Amino acid sequence: MFRISEVPTATNMARILIIDDSPVQRAVARLTLEEAGHQVQEAVDGKTGMEAACGQPLDCVLLDLMLPDMSGCEVLRGLKSHGVACPVIVLSADDPGDSKAECLALGAAMVIEKPRDSSELEAAIETVMGK
Repeated sequence: MFRISEVPTATNMARILIIDDSPVQRAVARLTLEEAGHQVQEAVDGKTGMEAACGQPLDCVLLDLMLPDMSGCEVLRGLKSHGVACPVIVLSADDPGDSKAECLALGAAMVIEKPRDSSELEAAIETVMGK
């Protein structure tokens, strides 16, 4: 299940999809991103995330590496095969290890450990979006 938050239009607003099975991680990311003026959509698993990403234009995707129904790498393959071209930041609760190289090879813009504070998340998004 996913939902869209309506946020006032701003010059720096981006449409960002968070694909993460953790309600806490999604809530923290949503709060951080909405406070920065972005429009946020959430998906709780890979299948729902791919459906959401393919159904609308997005500026960035935050993708959990470990989802209940598929891996972040599988989601990246699906997004690529459906022509989703926005930057994808893969987030890992642990050191991503070998998965990092695979994700980057599949087109991820960045692979990082889940940010510990909002400034880390904001910096990653600004980096991949070139702002």
